[in-house]
Amino acid sequence: MLDYDGLAAELTMVMGQLLEIEQPLILQTGPARRLGSVIRATAAMLVAPIHIAKPDSIVITRPENFDTDYRGLLLSIYRCALTGAHIYFEESLLQWCEEHNIPVTASGHRKWTSVMGKIEAELSPSGKRQLQRLEPSKKPSAQDIAEAALSVLSDDRQAVWRDFLAAVAILRNKLSHSQPTTSPSDQEGLRKAGMGDIIAPSGELGLHAGLILLVIPKLLEFFDEIDRACPFR
Repeated sequence: MLDYDGLAAELTMVMGQLLEIEQPLILQTGPARRLGSVIRATAAMLVAPIHIAKPDSIVITRPENFDTDYRGLLLSIYRCALTGAHIYFEESLLQWCEEHNIPVTASGHRKWTSVMGKIEAELSPSGKRQLQRLEPSKKPSAQDIAEAALSVLSDDRQAVWRDFLAAVAILRNKLSHSQPTTSPSDQEGLRKAGMGDIIAPSGELGLHAGLILLVIPKLLEFFDEIDRACPFR
């Protein structure tokens, strides 16, 4: 059994130290101040596990002028949820392919091997060595894994899910940036998947709680559909 009292004490200490680091940043401007917002959001997210580990061990109050930090806290939660869902999905999908004996290969490496086979005889030893340094990874990418699973579906269903999974990948990539601005191609991809409403006029992503309720159930729906198309052997 977990030592909940010990965990609560440890997390409370970490939260306190984070807030001590953050305190001098309040009066600063630029990058340091923005890092302070991240620290405050992290401290706020620690409140829940502390309270669960030891109820009533922490008093929750809302500071004055908290609007900006509150929005930052929500954005951090949305980022955590969507990024975590994508990581879970990728790992589970690879496991699903393995259990259903569906081969997953690294498309980049396969293409590289094909090209090398055609031109290798014409290359000098130094040329071969130089091209060997450019050899792509043999590890399948997230897209490789998705394409392997999609292969069990009909062409029209593949197209629908390919659009959705591409949009989820866009979200994950953009959420790793402090200002997730989308390119025209990103915007087109999101709209094709029915997520156009999160694109602000400036091109930035306007994340909201409803997006989590769209993405996570859809990922589960995808697993249901490929399970029906390819029952466990």
